[in-house]
Amino acid sequence: MDKRHEKLRIPYRKEGESLDYESDAKVEALQEINGELIRVGNVDIRETTQSTLVLENPKIRIQTNIGDTLKLRSQQDLSSFIRRRHAVTRILNAESAIPSLINYFEPLTCPHPQYLQPEPTDSDLDAYNRYDKDGELSFSLNRQQRDAFSKLWSYGPLSLLQGPPGTGKTSFIASFIHYALSQGAQSILLASQSHEAVNNAAEKVIELCQHSNLPLDVVRFGAEGMVSEKLHPYHSSSILQNYRDLFRSEMRVRISAMNRNLGLPNKFVERWFDIEYQLKRLNREIERLTTKLNKNEISEANNNPLIARINQRLERFKKIASEKFG
Repeated sequence: MDKRHEKLRIPYRKEGESLDYESDAKVEALQEINGELIRVGNVDIRETTQSTLVLENPKIRIQTNIGDTLKLRSQQDLSSFIRRRHAVTRILNAESAIPSLINYFEPLTCPHPQYLQPEPTDSDLDAYNRYDKDGELSFSLNRQQRDAFSKLWSYGPLSLLQGPPGTGKTSFIASFIHYALSQGAQSILLASQSHEAVNNAAEKVIELCQHSNLPLDVVRFGAEGMVSEKLHPYHSSSILQNYRDLFRSEMRVRISAMNRNLGLPNKFVERWFDIEYQLKRLNREIERLTTKLNKNEISEANNNPLIARINQRLERFKKIASEKFG
């Protein structure tokens, strides 16, 4: 127990995947005591590693014997649970976007598929053929995939496609999303139990849109450390940072305008701005990520996304310092 800061450090082992919370997430630790689930402290995400759980303001009733179990719950988890409960209630009350959704899972009451729109032609689907540098065909939707593509597109409102590993589901999903966008779809939600599956499919969608010059706005949600390097520019935090950078660039103009009234040298104000709002901020971010890297007792492979983020910010720091100060 760290008496001065009222923190409790507990060696632990987690069932399932590693902790996947943002550094600023509010996470509480719960423990079942006398048949009741009780909050026993708040998790310090910044100091918690893959082997040591750090609790702030731990309750005196907490039990920390070997084999005792703690349950972690973030505000996001709680909000997500409430949203899911409301969604299930709407489905059960036939108030969902598809009122008869339950009936689709009951063989005796399953409605017939509704015809929605014409099937894509083979020529349409040939647009997803890919060729290697020698001009040889490297990928093409096969006949079974084309038939499935046509049925999924033309009939609804609910569809299910199954395929064993290695049958090209990721390329199929990316092609289907691209086709939907090309036909005027406005919003598409891509979700999966696996971060890697979302990363792979999203990367292929972006590649297809760039190849065909189709405008695309992508926002990738989830823990930044679980996002592939190619998708970092599309992560919600990166997009927010771009808006912050735009705000700072406009702030430079405002400060320059104020400078005329203060009577300070323009060069001094410009350099102060570059140090305070760019280099200093990047330095704090690099220090935070480096501390997190040093405390994480995890494999080198799992450290790669964190190392990539540190290197990205270091390169940006060097570039700004070189451009502004030589």
